[in-house]
Amino acid sequence: MTNKIFKDIIENYQKGNFNEALKLCNETSEDKNLHTIYNIKGAIHVKQNELIKAKSSFLKSIEINKNFLDPYKNLYLIYIKTNDLKSAINLSKKIIEIETKKNPISFFNLAYVYELNNNLKIAIEHYLISDKLNFKDKANLYNNLGNCYLRLNKLDKSEQYFLKALSFNKRDKIVINNLLKCYLFSRNLNKSETYYQIAKSIDDKYIEFKLNEAELILLNNNIYDAIHLLENLLKENMHNKTLHRLVTLYLRVNDNDKANKLLTEGLKKFPKDLQLKSLHGLILLKDGKFEDGWNYYEFRKSISDEKYNDLKTWKGEDLKDKKILVYSEQGIGDTIQFSFNLIELSKIVEIVDFVVKEKVSPIFKKKYKNINIIKDNEVKIDKYSFKISLGSLNKFFYKKNNNDYFNLFYIDEEKLKKWKDKININKKNIGLVWSGYFFGPKEPYRSIKLESFNKILNLDCNFYSLQREIWDRDIEFFENSKIIKYGNNDLDDIASLIKNLDLVISSDTSILHLSSVHEKKTWGLIPFDADWRWYEYYKIHPYQNLKIYKQKQFNNWDNVLLNLEKDLSNFL
Repeated sequence: MTNKIFKDIIENYQKGNFNEALKLCNETSEDKNLHTIYNIKGAIHVKQNELIKAKSSFLKSIEINKNFLDPYKNLYLIYIKTNDLKSAINLSKKIIEIETKKNPISFFNLAYVYELNNNLKIAIEHYLISDKLNFKDKANLYNNLGNCYLRLNKLDKSEQYFLKALSFNKRDKIVINNLLKCYLFSRNLNKSETYYQIAKSIDDKYIEFKLNEAELILLNNNIYDAIHLLENLLKENMHNKTLHRLVTLYLRVNDNDKANKLLTEGLKKFPKDLQLKSLHGLILLKDGKFEDGWNYYEFRKSISDEKYNDLKTWKGEDLKDKKILVYSEQGIGDTIQFSFNLIELSKIVEIVDFVVKEKVSPIFKKKYKNINIIKDNEVKIDKYSFKISLGSLNKFFYKKNNNDYFNLFYIDEEKLKKWKDKININKKNIGLVWSGYFFGPKEPYRSIKLESFNKILNLDCNFYSLQREIWDRDIEFFENSKIIKYGNNDLDDIASLIKNLDLVISSDTSILHLSSVHEKKTWGLIPFDADWRWYEYYKIHPYQNLKIYKQKQFNNWDNVLLNLEKDLSNFL
């Protein structure tokens, strides 16, 4: 290719004469420069928004010269634009492998695509490498690190990096609003209000600011004002983040009609939005529309990251003489409640291996019939024909009501005796859980301020805390109460303790499920916006020993606590 032809191609490209530039590229066939020509053709197709052709040209350029970096970098941008994140990750790794010198930009780009793909811990590792290699755009780097730590609920680290990012520009509205989001997420009202005023003074029309404003209103317990703000915001701009939050708040106050209407509109505008699909699935399941609901349930966030990629997902194929791997991708309560599916699955397959987190493993028997409970490090992929998540098994077996699954759970006889010796049998012994994980789903609305139990705690019985985490708002009252502190024990110890109690009172947490499957008298404290599993699904799969106390108004536990006090007095 002569310098003149190359110059003409570039000149036409820069002037926007893409067809002419493409024509010149097609007329050029010199082998030694063909990789460059294909790279330029790819860039022209990008400008023409013909991404399939662009991708093909970049791949052809790479095929001709595997060490030519430009098409790799251009292809990375296409993968980002088309949300092909797995390809972007592999390509970014290849770029780092080809480069003769470590390039901070390449590590930053790899970290960024890991962040987009929700591989947050790996993203942090590569952002930190980029930082050590002296990546120039520190503000952007530290802001991204702050976002990763925020999504991992590591709020101290998140705050630290947002403040470092802010040191480069005190009026950076993106970083200011991210820092405000961090304080809102930690429910730090004072700092939230301080940074709200700063963010407002910079740009009070910025979409992230308006969303943060709604969260601050919510933090001040004015949910209907927050809803009103988001409704007005949605009229101005049909933004998917506004849709997500408004649908969630409609569900909080049990306004399912508005939630459904908004979801229908939202899915028309954003048909590929996974969060909207997942929300739609939860509403369908709540209403007992299971056949459609299970399909949308597959868009839930907890299975968005595939596990055991070399295994095919089971979709109802014949399992005779087969081995299947089931994995739990949700919380401990889900693992306990949905485990009935294992019994039904075991009837149509040779072997079921159920892989659970290490801390959960001791509450299950290692083996029950043809069901094995294993840990992640015991998985040998080549043993299995299929895999499936425990939650996804629901769509196959939800109509079955089988209490045999209680036999899956294990109690250590020595621990049972140990806890029996610790219990004072001169009074009734009550296990108590009033709050869940601080960052758990539906928090803080499924948890109750401990001080609200003051009258109940004055009744003549022994109370045992079964929860590990004590929120800051409860620490002082908790330390000065008569509650016996056993929540820091392992889950199998808690199960053995529960077996020795007279009653367990629990908010909607894993302990409620653990107590129920061990057939202990259990009273469940359920919020107004209960999880979908407490509606039509629970009618099919009830716990026989569980009595439910449900809120009558959003964020108001008065009726629950009043009935609880009355029933507990009668029980004693």
